[in-house]
Amino acid sequence: MELYVKPVIEIDINQVKYFVGKDLKKLKKEMEELRLKVKKATGYTWDNSHFRLTIHNKPVMNIAFYTTQISIYNHKTGDHIGDFNKNFTMIDATVLKDWALQLEKGLQRCLICGAWVKEGKGYSYAGFACNECYDPGVHLPPDPS
Repeated sequence: MELYVKPVIEIDINQVKYFVGKDLKKLKKEMEELRLKVKKATGYTWDNSHFRLTIHNKPVMNIAFYTTQISIYNHKTGDHIGDFNKNFTMIDATVLKDWALQLEKGLQRCLICGAWVKEGKGYSYAGFACNECYDPGVHLPPDPS
């Protein structure tokens, strides 16, 4: 029997300053090179590795690197939290750390108004809306398939 290993690349929230000032295309390339090294070292057969941001050694966010943006997802729920669409700045690093602290408290971010709340509803693929913003006529429930 072969041991199945699922690689995870965890980055402490205090280390995101490494991203500051990086061109998104170059950052995507660096992260892709790291991902491929981890894939090779673990014998992982799928085409992606999992990047997580941690706070106090606990995963709170999943991060996806693209050539035009960095996308952030709630590690616990999979809900989309937000994107960074330009070269990463110290302000972005501060925002990301604030998001990590909110998630650590068990809060979720409404994609409509940006509020951090305890309760709301998921919609579409990875959306989340607070109870005040949720409109069942507009925000269709997640596809269960």
